[in-house]
Amino acid sequence: MKRISWDKLRIHPFWAPYEIMSYQIPPQPHFENWVNGKKQNFEESKMKKIEREEVENKSEIRTLSQQMLMKNVGDKEINLLRLN
Repeated sequence: MKRISWDKLRIHPFWAPYEIMSYQIPPQPHFENWVNGKKQNFEESKMKKIEREEVENKSEIRTLSQQMLMKNVGDKEINLLRLN
């Protein structure tokens, strides 16, 4: 994301009825700091999402493996893991 320059802003059609003078405006690092903060937040949230998905996948695999170890014989449930 790049901040619009003053020269591009002042020639935008919105300002067409007015003539806006060109000025030398000092740099304002707040926008760049904000963009960098947003990038960092985005990366952190992306990593948290990946970690959350990994935990959910492990939980799902664990549940499936537990279901596979439980066998029904008639009306009784047998835990094959406890038979070892």
